Amino acid sequence: MITPGTTIFRRLLWGVTTTDRTTFLIVPFAALIVAAAASIIPALELPGLIPPGLCGRNREEVPMLVLAVHLTMRADNENEITETFHKLQAGSRTEPGCIGYVVQRSRENPLRYLVYEQYKDESALQAHRDSPHFKQYAIDGVFRFVEQRQAELFDPI
Repeated sequence: MITPGTTIFRRLLWGVTTTDRTTFLIVPFAALIVAAAASIIPALELPGLIPPGLCGRNREEVPMLVLAVHLTMRADNENEITETFHKLQAGSRTEPGCIGYVVQRSRENPLRYLVYEQYKDESALQAHRDSPHFKQYAIDGVFRFVEQRQAELFDPI
């Protein structure tokens, strides 16, 4: 006969074990808190990717120039390439004319990278190319490992 004191009864009532009882009770409670917070906290914008308030504005209010660079790197330099890209990305994001600067690696081919850059205008892009960190981390840095490079400029429509 099953009584409230037996192990089988406890497992049916509380889950698998006494240790899991905390998880059994806390996880649903945490999910409830997250759901409540999501309903009262406004949507967060991603820094460095989309400038604050850009959504819903028209092109005349926020002109911008986008440079997308696809790079294929030589093998055996992954750590140095990654470290150098982090430094280039950090320096570029501090430029006054830089709206966004993101470096990403391909999931299918870890030797392929995408550098997605957003600038206020042509002069901001030129200032980026003339900056000391661009010379140090791009020209004298990651460009040393490039096998193939394809760069393309885009304007908003």
